[in-house]
Amino acid sequence: MTVGLRWSLVVAGRKMDTAAEVVVAVPAGDDAGARTADLYDWQAAMATADGLRLFADALDGDGHLPADADGRIICEHHEDWTVLNAPDAELVSAKHREPSSGAWTTIKQLVDKGGLAHLFGRWLALDEKPNVRLVTCAALAPGDPRKLAKVTALLRDQATGCELDAPTVTLVNEVAMGFAKELLLYRDGLPKEWQAPAEATAKTCVVSDAHGQKVCSFLAVLFIDDRRPHREVTEHAAPSMYMQPILDKLDRRDVPASAVWEAVLQLFRVRMRAQGPVPDGALPLVLVTSSSSGGATSAFEVRRALLPRTIDVHDVAIAIRTALANPLGYMPLAVPAQLSKLSIKMARGGCADTSISRAERLRSDFKRYWRERGDGVPGSAADRYAMERTFLRVADEATSEVRTATGTWGSPFWIALASHLDRLRETGSLDGLDNELALGGICDLAARCEVWFSPRFDVKGEIARLRAERTAKP
Repeated sequence: MTVGLRWSLVVAGRKMDTAAEVVVAVPAGDDAGARTADLYDWQAAMATADGLRLFADALDGDGHLPADADGRIICEHHEDWTVLNAPDAELVSAKHREPSSGAWTTIKQLVDKGGLAHLFGRWLALDEKPNVRLVTCAALAPGDPRKLAKVTALLRDQATGCELDAPTVTLVNEVAMGFAKELLLYRDGLPKEWQAPAEATAKTCVVSDAHGQKVCSFLAVLFIDDRRPHREVTEHAAPSMYMQPILDKLDRRDVPASAVWEAVLQLFRVRMRAQGPVPDGALPLVLVTSSSSGGATSAFEVRRALLPRTIDVHDVAIAIRTALANPLGYMPLAVPAQLSKLSIKMARGGCADTSISRAERLRSDFKRYWRERGDGVPGSAADRYAMERTFLRVADEATSEVRTATGTWGSPFWIALASHLDRLRETGSLDGLDNELALGGICDLAARCEVWFSPRFDVKGEIARLRAERTAKP
């Protein structure tokens, strides 16, 4: 006979008996999942900033986007993203570095953790044609990392015709040979001629002049952008850093930059997962082996594969125009003090906090009115059903008047309801109710999901999400 042993966990002096208590009370071993999602969002935000730069550069003097503007970004293609503005192309590697890790202190770190080795490998594979860029939120420490950045600028100057003096040439050669050595010792994924023997060390690794010359060619097209914000502040800093200059250029300072930023960022979040729209959707290919079919070519397949990853400046323009026309649709949902169905629905529709508080009180007054009137009184149930039919008709008519494609008609709907009820009371159609109690009756219907202040959504799911957010806050 087996005897089950029962034990309890004690946390902060309190005995935890149930699984639910233990799960909530014991700290998690790590937060890798949330951090991974945050890093993904940081990468999408940095790509969004690049997209906005392309958009800003394409605008004419009047703030209009020319029809032939061709700047685009391809997400997760060769690198984290690729910037195209024919005939130029730039491979971009984005590397977030936690503040606790500090600055980039060595060339080896930049080659390995900084992704420069991978950038170098892709540059070689693409016939050494594209420019390359490292985007990071960590600074370059004094010493070799700063020298590397300086050498990239010197080589760009040389490419434009500037002469380098002897001490500068010595510095360039020193940095290039050191960078080449780190590439040879990195080995992983690089061509065979860029892999040092397995037994080679930093002291024994031999770097040829050809290696040094190739690295100079690479460094001449490399730019290190080390001034991006950390992931913890990106959500708050990015709108003012990257979107506000666009709104200034468009002379639209009346709209919150955070709303327009969110609209464009959503595009990049989707494209980063290769989930963007494709003109022919998921329609299958047919007659692909026919001589008259363009689907038989490998080039067609490549273009088709890139479509859901690509954002051009015209996509950015559409997102900006949409957000400018409907900024409330992209603002974060304000969390009402009371997480009720009524308050959540009104908040989703864009109603003010004062309107939400008033609606909750009017609903309580209406329910108390019916309790005092007495549901058991003969005929009261029929009277209530008739009144609710009137309320639904009023709500339906008001919705038809104010409903928009943006989904934020809550405030005008609230005003329209009051106007309709005022007219009904003047005609004596509210069965003795004043218009405030009648408005409370419509609020009661909204709490029962029969009246909506926005397009229908999962109210219970939204309440659960907001409640979880509140619980998670320290």
